[in-house]
Amino acid sequence: FSADGTCVVAGGDDACINVWDARSHGLLQHYAAHSGPCTSVAVDPRTGHYLASTGTDGTLKLYDLRQGQLLYTLEGHAGGCAS
Repeated sequence: FSADGTCVVAGGDDACINVWDARSHGLLQHYAAHSGPCTSVAVDPRTGHYLASTGTDGTLKLYDLRQGQLLYTLEGHAGGCAS
């Protein structure tokens, strides 16, 4: 959930991240995030404006949820990232 409880975020084996409106259950944003399964997602608990995700592709990605765009991709793990 986002910090204010209005959004639900999930990543999965399809390597994608979806952001849903918690009230209407409508899809707000969709990201083709990783080249392998997405292993974790976390929303910035202070502002709710940023989303971090990790995947079996060894990357950590940071998104701006207000702009709906990828900000950074951090690489360097030989294996997958889980948290």
